[in-house]
Amino acid sequence: MKGNESGWYPVMLRLTGKRCVVVGGGPVAERKVCSLLDAGADGIVVISDRLTERLAEWETQGRIRAEHRPYREGDIQAAALVIAATNDSELNAHIVAQAERLRIWVNTADDGPSGDFVTPAVVRRGDLIVALTTGGASPALAARLKKELERLLGEDYEPRLRALRLLRERLLGREAAAGGGIGVAEYDAAKRRLILRAAAEDEDGWRAVAALLPAQSGRSGMAGEADVVALHNTIELHDSLDQWIERLSGQHA
Repeated sequence: MKGNESGWYPVMLRLTGKRCVVVGGGPVAERKVCSLLDAGADGIVVISDRLTERLAEWETQGRIRAEHRPYREGDIQAAALVIAATNDSELNAHIVAQAERLRIWVNTADDGPSGDFVTPAVVRRGDLIVALTTGGASPALAARLKKELERLLGEDYEPRLRALRLLRERLLGREAAAGGGIGVAEYDAAKRRLILRAAAEDEDGWRAVAALLPAQSGRSGMAGEADVVALHNTIELHDSLDQWIERLSGQHA
């Protein structure tokens, strides 16, 4: 079997709680930091004597930590991931070499193939993440394909995935203790897989569940009558999930 010529292995990384170091403070570094924030990274350190307005704003908000100075040896110690995004190619190459000696994953903005990973074009719809790369052959084509995917994958995919996640948790019994309902013992593994596959194709079920979900941003500080409404909605949600499971089970008995 012939592998791809660029030699890239696609992978998704969980960056929560990981130290991610970005060297550079210009527009390219800003785009890299934006991608890290979108991925949920919460340990981002930016090293640069100058920051874009947006990077400075993120620092003020506490979303990143900034070291307002040039890069120094040892700055990437203990990092899980490093991005060299300065306008100095020699410095970027030096950072890449140092990271490789330390066995730290590294990306360089001006010469992706010289690092360990590339940052792909990404389309996000809630839990749905689609990443694509041309292996450096044509970033312009990657950008075009991203726009096509954004048109293809409408905004409905976010609530759809939220509903499917809740269904999976309900069916596997993780929330069976809350409000009763269907538990893990009611269906064997083969039956549960059949229901989950059918749910992925079912339009009516996810829409009924999604209609009961709060906005993605959620609300906090509810009290009194609002708590009663929230509880009522929770019971309704469980009932809707159970009805969906029972309907799919009946269709595939």
